[in-house]
Amino acid sequence: MAKQYEIRLTVVDTAMFAVRIDAGSVAAQQDWRRDYPSLRYSLVEVADDVRAAVTTLMAALDLRFAAIDFVVDHDERWTFLEVNPNGQWAWLEDATGAPIVSAIADALTREQR
Repeated sequence: MAKQYEIRLTVVDTAMFAVRIDAGSVAAQQDWRRDYPSLRYSLVEVADDVRAAVTTLMAALDLRFAAIDFVVDHDERWTFLEVNPNGQWAWLEDATGAPIVSAIADALTREQR
């Protein structure tokens, strides 16, 4: 599969924040963590089938929070890489304005399900 870009999907209860990560160098194309300065970030929509699969995964793992990584090919197919139950997210909020910290605060102040 030829990777076009990667997605970091931050999930907080039912809220999903998908950030497209475009690599601006060969090193970042291989692994975006190798060249942070070359990266470009943008918010993207989560397709209904991906949303349903992630919702099922979160329930199966009994998680309320996760950072989930995908690669996306040139046909816009998302391929799951991993789920991080304590993954990093703050730099994505800084880069995109996605209200992740607000979603986490809301989740922490709501009654347990």
